[in-house]
Amino acid sequence: MGMSEVTKLLKTYVSSFIAGLLVVLGASIYLLLFAFDLRPIGAVMFAAGLIVILIFGFHLYTGMIGYAFSKDRTSPLSLLIVLLGNATAVIAIGYLLSLLRLTGWNALFDIVDGIADNRAVGSGEEWYRAIINGFFCGIFVFLAVHSYKVAKPTWLKILGVAFFISLFVLAGTEHCIANMFFFSLGSNWNVGTLLNTGLVIIGNSLGSLFIWFVLSSIEIARQKR
Repeated sequence: MGMSEVTKLLKTYVSSFIAGLLVVLGASIYLLLFAFDLRPIGAVMFAAGLIVILIFGFHLYTGMIGYAFSKDRTSPLSLLIVLLGNATAVIAIGYLLSLLRLTGWNALFDIVDGIADNRAVGSGEEWYRAIINGFFCGIFVFLAVHSYKVAKPTWLKILGVAFFISLFVLAGTEHCIANMFFFSLGSNWNVGTLLNTGLVIIGNSLGSLFIWFVLSSIEIARQKR
């Protein structure tokens, strides 16, 4: 691997790390509003991080994996680097913010502890439900990203992202990067949450690829008419 390839991968990692920080932003706004019994508003505001990611072109695994077989696809190694960058950002900041538990902010940590308890595979969630929840989240995230790419007016781009992201949150589906943040924020990593993370990554990936294939097939059929 030449120096130029290494430099490109390093830039990809940095971009992915920043994207992870923006996921933390969206998830933190959501948790803050959730703690004040404003979950529906928090679900809409969760989209803030993805909107900034798309505006500046940062790298988010769940926003890219669906295009793995498209013409402008990213290499498997780059996708792995993206996932690593996203993960290290949300885990590092999650553990840093976990110090807020010392302030006695019980409402916030009751929420993240509940998320971990409900999503730990084996004790809170069956393995297939983790994949299913991840699958539908992958569909919603792909539709959010794709609507941003294809829509023309800026307001419609933002509306599309906000709509699909709020859907995935309110529907109770699971986003692998957000889950990593929640588990780290609550210091709730264990075998069950680790299994959840792996299965949700698979689900997110399959869901994104599935909806890309469906939309691509529709477009091909339309062009043949």
